[in-house]
Amino acid sequence: MPIDYKTKDNFSLGQWIQRMKRIYSKKDKNYAELSKIQINRLDAIGMRWDSKYDSDWECHYKSAKAYYEKYGHLNMPMKYKTENGFELGQWVYRQRLAYNKPNNRKSVANLYEERKSKLDEIGMVWDKTAEVEMVWRENYKALKAYYESVGSLVAPKYSDENEEKYKQWLYRQRKNIRNLN
Repeated sequence: MPIDYKTKDNFSLGQWIQRMKRIYSKKDKNYAELSKIQINRLDAIGMRWDSKYDSDWECHYKSAKAYYEKYGHLNMPMKYKTENGFELGQWVYRQRLAYNKPNNRKSVANLYEERKSKLDEIGMVWDKTAEVEMVWRENYKALKAYYESVGSLVAPKYSDENEEKYKQWLYRQRKNIRNLN
């Protein structure tokens, strides 16, 4: 509910809900704590004690975690979108921006210490340049192992998922070299 929501009889219900949330989280010391009965009553009608922004952040974090579990890193293109259309690449970028430039107006992300710790747990590298280098080295190591086992960088017509991944990575490396010349 928006903070400026008012009932028909002009009661500031949105502000009252925000005050209840602040009291519940002990951020507002001007009021007595909510009783268990009050909390249970509000819970019974579906009160969400966290803010929409906190819920959204947790949802986006879960997407980042799923990406990390699948790919082993968070080094995604800024334009990367999840299957449901969420711009995860932008979100990860904003988290880095909030960490590296906390007073930057371009980032609306609030990177509390708890959030930073959660991102650290899933391998967030706060310096994008270092992450790109790390991913490059990992791919090179895997490609070199492939070369040593097969004796060539020419992949067979039919290959497993890992070989396909390295073929794509090698293609991007060759393309990048051509673009430099």
